[in-house]
Amino acid sequence: VDAKAQAELKERMKVYNSEPGMKKSWDNVQRMFKCCGVTNKTDWYDVLNGTLPSSCCPGGEEKCDEWSEPCYRKARQWLLDNIPSVLVFGVCIGVVQILALVFSMQMYCQILHAEKSFD
Repeated sequence: VDAKAQAELKERMKVYNSEPGMKKSWDNVQRMFKCCGVTNKTDWYDVLNGTLPSSCCPGGEEKCDEWSEPCYRKARQWLLDNIPSVLVFGVCIGVVQILALVFSMQMYCQILHAEKSFD
């Protein structure tokens, strides 16, 4: 699973310059996690002709040796650390939806019963 995810992320790197949304996403991730590339900073060399995006560097320089930690590892760890919160949030949303369904069915039955009593 990890290898497939890394391959897909590297494939998406190829459109960094041609898709503004993808560029913004990569830049945000790299700044947020203070990382560079999927597996290492050299992932960018083929995409950007031997240079790094400014988001790989704290000061925004084009070439730097900062943030050499891979983004895949940091993003994966962040996701694993936050899975309990995501699950709790999902369960809460599910409970709210079930309660809404129960109350709407109860209201429907009361309306149906009221209509029958008028006949």
